[in-house]
Amino acid sequence: CLTLAAQLSLALGGLRASADLARRLSSALLSAPLSFFHANPTGRLLNVATKDQRDVDQVLVTNLAITLMISFNLLATLVVIMSSLWWTAILIVPLIVFFVRTRNTYQRSLIEIKRWGAVT
Repeated sequence: CLTLAAQLSLALGGLRASADLARRLSSALLSAPLSFFHANPTGRLLNVATKDQRDVDQVLVTNLAITLMISFNLLATLVVIMSSLWWTAILIVPLIVFFVRTRNTYQRSLIEIKRWGAVT
């Protein structure tokens, strides 16, 4: 029952995000000056808009569901471990700092790689 509620809330949240993106995108395109359309080919605008919409519709909701599931499993595991062996909390704090720093480094690299991919 809890899984059904979680999946339903994720689906409804994804639907709301998708509708909001479509509304904002349409509003931005309709309010853009004519020089914007002369500078950017229609095909490129359409490709970018449909890719962004697809990412919100499919990729974002799926990744959010997986991230939440893994995060709750990790949190439950850490609570069980720390309740059994309290001294492991001392070891977990430096590990969390290490993983956050590693994630930040990877995230910056990933943004640059995606930027390169978008240019080509």
